[in-house]
Amino acid sequence: MCSHEQTNSPEGQSRESGEPETPSALSTVLGLLPLDPYRLQLYNYAMAERLRCAYPPPTVYPHPYTPPRLALSMSLLHSRVFPPEEPKPQHSYIGLIAMAILSSPEAKLVLSDIYQHILDNYPYFRSRGPGWRNSIRHNLSLNDCFVKAGRSANGKGHYWAIHPANVDDFRKGDFR
Repeated sequence: MCSHEQTNSPEGQSRESGEPETPSALSTVLGLLPLDPYRLQLYNYAMAERLRCAYPPPTVYPHPYTPPRLALSMSLLHSRVFPPEEPKPQHSYIGLIAMAILSSPEAKLVLSDIYQHILDNYPYFRSRGPGWRNSIRHNLSLNDCFVKAGRSANGKGHYWAIHPANVDDFRKGDFR
């Protein structure tokens, strides 16, 4: 190609091939270069996917002509990507700890056994981070209704028991 031949730019304007290409006024205002419409399309697609995954599919069809089959497949995809969340237990941390300790034949447990009892009986905590464990430790050490009941058999940590003044109330389900 000679340096003075005419070529078409992506915006449809002709220019001489020896000169640098200047973007159109619209792409200059928008800050887009010739390759950017493709990147913008990819960005828009990625954002649409994020938003689609971030919000559950509607339970009512948004349009009367929406195929139920599509809605069903979207809800199945949504349940695989985001499994349904377990409900939070109605009991306070004091109640959860008390029920764990009362379930033990000796009416005392080490901290790891309290954690395990809660995980076994309340699936809500399986998908949570370590914060709930901090709350369990906090409640054990700061509430007078829980007392240390000697060192554990392996020498690591203490057994936790319910203070004798609270046992009857806790057995009745009164965890106040």
